[in-house]
Parts: sequence; C-alpha cells; structure tokens
Amino acid sequence: MKTITTIAAAALVATSLPSRPSVASSASSSSVAVGSRYHVDHSAFEALPFTGNFSAAAAYQWHEEAGYWQVALDYVPAFTGSNAVEAVYTPQLNLIFNDGIWRGGAGVLNSYIDRGDNADPWTGFYWQFIAGINLPVKHVDFDLMVFYVFENGRALREFDLKDLEFGIWLNLSL
Repeated sequence: MKTITTIAAAALVATSLPSRPSVASSASSSSVAVGSRYHVDHSAFEALPFTGNFSAAAAYQWHEEAGYWQVALDYVPAFTGSNAVEAVYTPQLNLIFNDGIWRGGAGVLNSYIDRGDNADPWTGFYWQFIAGINLPVKHVDFDLMVFYVFENGRALREFDLKDLEFGIWLNLSL
C-alpha cells in the first residue's frame, strides 16, 4: 500500500507542476533519445538470457499530435553467470500514445543474442506493452517507463509483477 501511495503522490505532484509542452507533444516533429533499461529474469519468456541486467539504448522518434513512433536499438554488454552472453542487441519498433504527461503503447522486438557459438542468435519476434510518465525539464524530456515483455498470448495469462522491466529515456527535440 505504501508503494501505491508513493506512486500516486508522485503522479499528483508531477501533474501539478507548471511546465512547457513536452518534446513528444509537438505535432509533426522528431526527436532523438538515449536511455537505459533494467531487464529481469523473465518467468514466462525463457528465450531472453537476462538475470537483472542494465542496457543502454538509442532511439529516433517521429511525433504526431496523439503519439509517436519510436525506432530504437537496445544494447546489453557481456555478462557472466548461468546465462552468459557476449552481448544482446535488440532492435525495436514502438507505437506510443501520449495524453498530457501519460504514455502508453506497444512494440515489437527481436533480440540478437551473441553467445559466441554457432547457435541461431535471433530470438524471433516478441512484444511489449509500455506505460509511463513524461517529465519535461528545461529543453529536454525524461520518460519514466514500465515495460512488460511477452512472447505470445499465453504469456499474458501468466502475468507476474516480477516480470516488469523499468527504463528511463532522455528525449531531445530536433
């Protein structure tokens, strides 16, 4: 309950702050973004090798009044352990809708997992739901996002809060 109260209080404060229009609310414009994401050991989608890893990402975004298209590349450097890999590269295409400071959308991804062997490195296409909040500060925007990655409809029935991933984007208008 304390977590829900904290999140609600933060959202209330964020919505009451005076601010300029966000980068993402500019109709027919574009922006670039850099970000980071925390990947979890997903309980229902075992093809992903993550065990609590951070990634770096870059994106280009085409904005319209109701939302934006985002083309991004996510990179996780080498990590060791039971799921050791040399790197993970994840191109993705997301459609994100905006309503004031709120964000919501979905995307399609396909990870290239470099394990240093001859195995097929591509996971195949998979999906994500995206929700978040946009915080405009001076001439940049910060997007605080939550992601739910899933392989197919069966994974939606196996939803678990432990499978949520978290990220932040810094957006710069072009």
